[in-house]
Amino acid sequence: PAQLFDLNNDPDEFHDLGRSEAHAAICAEMKDQLFERLISRKSCTTLTPDKIDDIRDVEDSTGICIGKW
Repeated sequence: PAQLFDLNNDPDEFHDLGRSEAHAAICAEMKDQLFERLISRKSCTTLTPDKIDDIRDVEDSTGICIGKW
């Protein structure tokens, strides 16, 4: 589940607001922003497509896949 903290009023992060219905819209907005950030970064690389495929082949063999949807 999402975690959400009010750092101004709870700087030590004792009270998780992530499951609060009153904060559901904020969680959804932050999730959308994170998704958009991740999507925009996936095409930012200096690696060639062949090198990316080589890296993904290694990831597949380890069971860890990054950048596949």
